[in-house]
Amino acid sequence: MAERLILIRHGALEAEYTGRFVGQTDIGLSAAGRKQAVAVGGYLKKLGPDHIIVSPLKRARQTAEISMQSSGRPFDVDENLREINFGAWEKKTFDEIKMADPMRAASWGRFDEGFVFPGGEALPSFIDRIGVLAGRIASAPAQTVAAITHGGVIRFLICHFLKLEPHHYLLFNVDFGSVSTIDLFGSAGVLTRLNDVGHLGQKNG
Repeated sequence: MAERLILIRHGALEAEYTGRFVGQTDIGLSAAGRKQAVAVGGYLKKLGPDHIIVSPLKRARQTAEISMQSSGRPFDVDENLREINFGAWEKKTFDEIKMADPMRAASWGRFDEGFVFPGGEALPSFIDRIGVLAGRIASAPAQTVAAITHGGVIRFLICHFLKLEPHHYLLFNVDFGSVSTIDLFGSAGVLTRLNDVGHLGQKNG
């Protein structure tokens, strides 16, 4: 059984994506994001995970590849670590979405049961996917599991292990290249580090 989960958000993207919803759009890291990935690698050496799993999306895989260059550590790709699919809302700002589709934007804001992103993923399906992932992590034979993934996945995993309702995911800030940790006790957990960016030369806020 895993006793600790290390959650790493991938490095930064190009400035053109700032403030836009980037779910399963498969884009790579910016130059700044690559530098963050190097710093993540140094931090991971100190944390010493036994097993590393990574989202299949390019920005997460690049973060993993760069961060593991010095150590040569292997990692496994896990499809359930993919970010949510925003469908037709991919690469749009919330203001653009609200203007084009105010009723559906309001439904999302209320976290309405059964909400589906237009042409994308249903929230219940995403939450189920996170639950399956969490169960697999908790039962892993490795003592410490590290996951390099996306902001939404990290927030929902925190909610899952802390036994919070999924709509509380907005309570947690998760920056590019940040590290969060959860001590695991079976299917439950205690949040021991949130949005740590000290290794990036930034102040934790």
